[in-house]
Amino acid sequence: MSNENYLGRNIRILCSAYDYSYGDLAKKVGVHPSHISRMSKYDDSVKGARPSLTLLIKIAEVFETDLETLIRMDLIGELKAKISKKSQSPSNSQ
Repeated sequence: MSNENYLGRNIRILCSAYDYSYGDLAKKVGVHPSHISRMSKYDDSVKGARPSLTLLIKIAEVFETDLETLIRMDLIGELKAKISKKSQSPSNSQ
């Protein structure tokens, strides 16, 4: 399993997929929008970028996913693989 952290990128992807602004997500999980913004640019050097476990659980619940997916799954890679798989399958239209 990769140790890479996809948290920031996945927050951006999921907000876009759910059509949520950082403000929308922040309101749902009870934090300031700037906190979500810092998390979306996740970098250990950014002060305040490390969220609590409680906050991560709330975010995962909003996006109907689990912590493993939120933090460690490469959602871009998963989406590309699904699209590629669909484009390689024969068409069902007749």
